Amino acid sequence: MSETRTMKSFDELTWRIDAAVIKGRMNEVWRSQYMKEWVIIQDALEEERERYEEERDRANEEHMRAEKEKERAEKEKERAEKEKERAEIEKERAEKEKERAEKEKERAEKAEKRIKELEAMLAVK
Repeated sequence: MSETRTMKSFDELTWRIDAAVIKGRMNEVWRSQYMKEWVIIQDALEEERERYEEERDRANEEHMRAEKEKERAEKEKERAEKEKERAEIEKERAEKEKERAEKEKERAEKAEKRIKELEAMLAVK
C-alpha cells in the first residue's frame, strides 16, 4: 500500500512538474511572441517619431523661409514708401522752384516794364 501511495504521489508530482514545465514553455513562447510584437511596435513608433520630426523640421524651415520672405517684403515696402516720399518731396521742390521761377519772371517783366516806363519818361523830358 505504501508503494501504491508513493507511486500515485510520484505520478501526481510528475504530472504537476510536467504541467508546470509545459506552462513555463508556453509562457516563454508567449513572452517571446510578445517581445517580438513589442519590438515591432517600438520600431514603428520610432519610425513615426522620426517622420514626425522630419516633417516638423521641414515645416519649421518653411515657416522660417516664409518669415524671411515676409521681412524682405516689408523692407521692400518700406523702401518703396521712402522712395515715394522722396519723390513727393522732390515734386514739391520742383513746384516751389517753378513758382519761384514764375515769380522771378514776373519780377523781371515788371522790372523791364518799369525800365521802359522810366526810359519813356526820360525821353519825354
